[in-house]
Amino acid sequence: MKIGENPETCHRQSFLPETSCFCRTPHAGRANREHDRNAVLPYFDVLARSPWRKRGQCRWATFDPGDIPLSARGEAQARDLANRLTGVPDLIVHSPFLRTYQTAVPRIARYPDVPVVVWPIQEFTYLSSKHCAETTGAQRRSMVEDYWRRCDPAFVDGAGAESFSAFLSRVRLLHARLQDAPDAFIVVFAHGQLMQALRLITAMPDADDETIMAILPAYDRNNPIGNTR
Repeated sequence: MKIGENPETCHRQSFLPETSCFCRTPHAGRANREHDRNAVLPYFDVLARSPWRKRGQCRWATFDPGDIPLSARGEAQARDLANRLTGVPDLIVHSPFLRTYQTAVPRIARYPDVPVVVWPIQEFTYLSSKHCAETTGAQRRSMVEDYWRRCDPAFVDGAGAESFSAFLSRVRLLHARLQDAPDAFIVVFAHGQLMQALRLITAMPDADDETIMAILPAYDRNNPIGNTR
């Protein structure tokens, strides 16, 4: 998508409710990219996970994860994040999930003339809502472990879920769109696992979907995205 195009709409479902933000500044990381293919997320200067808890991360059951709002603490930290980010962006991007929009609101309010778009960068929904509706994280744990142990990028768990290959297609689309505007300062409000996948496809552009899927869970655990603090 070019800067200034109309927003898109996408399905709003996930069972991994982290919200994250990063900034892609003009030509960021090009020197590192030339000498270190394993650099952490080349092209992007700021990479931070929002540390607040959402309802989906707590002990009670969730319904539609796309509609999970930020807590009062999360809203306060979204304002703090907006204060930490400097410079006037050319474009603000957020996912279709409510909490990413709420995280972006303080930044949007500060620069009302900056275009705002919705891209299909929602978190990866790999468990079917048929199996997971009204469940807690603890109740889903065995299903999560079984899914990643299967390591089948074409597998779809059921209604409301997507395959890992479909997820990576969205990640690659994000990567391509950012490359398509190399001179733009873009602020993206997305989700933790999507950003980890973006790291991997950037560092390993020739890897197939099965390889990325096998690596992602351990990579996510061993290379956490730092909090905004």
